[in-house]
Amino acid sequence: MPGIDREAVKDLGHEFSLATPETSLIVLESLEQYLQHDIAPPESLTEMRQEFFRIRAQQNDEIRKSFEERKADRIQYVEDLWSEYKEWRGKNFQIQKFLRWFQNDPEEDDEEFRAGGRRSVPEQDIAPAMAPPTADEDLAVSDEEVLEDECEEEVSEDAAPAPGMAVSENGSPADTEVSRTASVEIQPWNPDSPYLKRMAEAQDPYAVYLAQRGEFAQSPAFFLECAEFFRERKNAKLALRVLSNLA
Repeated sequence: MPGIDREAVKDLGHEFSLATPETSLIVLESLEQYLQHDIAPPESLTEMRQEFFRIRAQQNDEIRKSFEERKADRIQYVEDLWSEYKEWRGKNFQIQKFLRWFQNDPEEDDEEFRAGGRRSVPEQDIAPAMAPPTADEDLAVSDEEVLEDECEEEVSEDAAPAPGMAVSENGSPADTEVSRTASVEIQPWNPDSPYLKRMAEAQDPYAVYLAQRGEFAQSPAFFLECAEFFRERKNAKLALRVLSNLA
C-alpha cells in the first residue's frame, strides 16, 4: 500500500498485539520464548514483562562491554605493531653474506675466478708413439705370437707417460713452466615466469613489481627472481630493496 509508513504499522502491531501486513500473531507461553523472538510480554503479565526487560538490559550491557573490550584489543594491537615498526626502523641491519655478492662487479668476480685457476706445471717432452705396422707385413701369426704382442702392448701402455705430461731424454722433469687458465662458462638462470616477462616488457619494471607483490607475497622465489632481474640491469639498490622482503 503506497503512502503508508510500514515501520509505524509494525510498531502498532507489536504494541497492541494486532495482525498487520508487517506482523503476524504468534502464541508464546514462557519467558524463554519471548526472549527468543524478542517480543515483550503483554502488560497483563507484569512479572514476566519486568523480568524480560531486566534480562534484555543485562544482555545489552554484556554486548556493550564485549564491544569495548574488542575495541581496546584492536587499539592495543595497532600500538604493538607501531612499536615494532619503530624498533625495526631504528635497528642497524648488517649486510648478510648471501647479499654481499650484489656489491661486487660480476666482471671482477670472473677475473678473480680465472686468476685462481691459473697454475704452473713442469714441462715434459712427449714420448713419440710407435708407428703402425705396414700393410705388407705378414698378418698370419700364431696364437703364441699374438699373446706375446698383447703382453708387450699392456706393459708399454702402463709405462707410458700420462696424457699432458712430458719427460726429458734423461727421464727427469723439465724446468720450463706452462701457464694454464681454468675457465668455466656458466649460463645464467632464465626462469620462465609471467611476472618477469611483464617486467621486461614494461617501461617501469619496478612499478610492475609493486603491482604484483601482493599476489606473490608468500612466494620467496618471486622476490629472488625479481632481485636477480634488477641486478642484471645494474640496479643493485632496487635488488637489495626487493630482497629486504625476505629478511
